[in-house]
Amino acid sequence: MPTLLTTITASGTSFWVLDRDDKRVYRYLLDGTSQGSFDLTTPSDHLEGITTDGTSLWVLDKNDGIFRYDLSGTFLNDSFALNDSNSHAEGISTDGNDLWVVDKDNLEAFRYDSKGTLLAAFSVAPTTHP
Repeated sequence: MPTLLTTITASGTSFWVLDRDDKRVYRYLLDGTSQGSFDLTTPSDHLEGITTDGTSLWVLDKNDGIFRYDLSGTFLNDSFALNDSNSHAEGISTDGNDLWVVDKDNLEAFRYDSKGTLLAAFSVAPTTHP
């Protein structure tokens, strides 16, 4: 049972909820039917977000980087550290190609490719705590 829900992401058929406290991801069909859960097998002391590109789940840990899982929860041995300027990451999203991470202290959005190369950083509004 989830205890401290952090964030949610969805595809066309399912949605996944990240639980910061128990370090698990819960999967549901779009009608709310539970499809089980899985433990995160990567560093996960500072979980901040989850996103999907439809074939993978990307989990953000603000201290340890971004970790890639398949949709059933198997870690794909694919991860990368965040750029040093992206030191207070708080949310993640994807456009299906690149990953976007917002930084609450720098008030910036960072754009990474799927291999972890920083492509750009942009100032974002609001002016406090995006």
